[in-house]
Amino acid sequence: ALSQTGGYALARAAVVLTRLLDSDETPALRAHALLLLAYVRFRERSIPESIELLHAASAEAGDDPHVRARAELELTFASVSVSFDFDAAGPHAEATRHYAEQAGDRALVAEALAVTVMLDFLLGRGLDRAKLERSLELEVPDHDAAIEVHPTLIAGLLSFYVDDYDASRRHLYSLTRRLRDRG
Repeated sequence: ALSQTGGYALARAAVVLTRLLDSDETPALRAHALLLLAYVRFRERSIPESIELLHAASAEAGDDPHVRARAELELTFASVSVSFDFDAAGPHAEATRHYAEQAGDRALVAEALAVTVMLDFLLGRGLDRAKLERSLELEVPDHDAAIEVHPTLIAGLLSFYVDDYDASRRHLYSLTRRLRDRG
C-alpha cells in the first residue's frame, strides 16, 4: 500500500503531467510526459491505462530512440509480469534492444539483452549464457532503472532456475551489496 505521502506525490505528478499533455508541447516533451504518466499509473495499479500510455509514448517519441527504448522495455516488462503474455513481449524486447543500441545507451542495451535472455528462457528456448554474460559486461551498476530489469538480478534468477546455486548466490549477493551501498 502506498503511504499517504507517496500517494499524494503520485497524484500530484499525475496532475502536472496531465496538464502538460493538455498543452501544445513538442512531440519529444509529450513522449517523456506520457512515459512518466505511465510510470505513475503503473504504481497506482492502473495497469491497462499504463500500458496504453506506454504505447502512446512509443508512438509519440517518433525517432527519439531513448524514449522508445524505455517505453518498449516497460511494455516488455508489463507483457511478462502482468499479462504473462511471453509471445507478445518478444517484439517489445527486440524493439528495446534496437532502440537502445540506436541511442548508444549502454545501460539500456544491457537491460534489453538481459530481459531478452529471460524471455527466451521463459519461452522454453534455453539459457543463452553468452548473451547473458554480454548483458553483465555492459551493465551500469548504478543505473537508475527498475530492479526487475537489472542484468545482475536476471542473471541471479536464471542461475537459480538452472540449479547453478553458486552463480546465483554470487550475483544476488553482489546486487544486495550494491543496493545496500546505495541506501
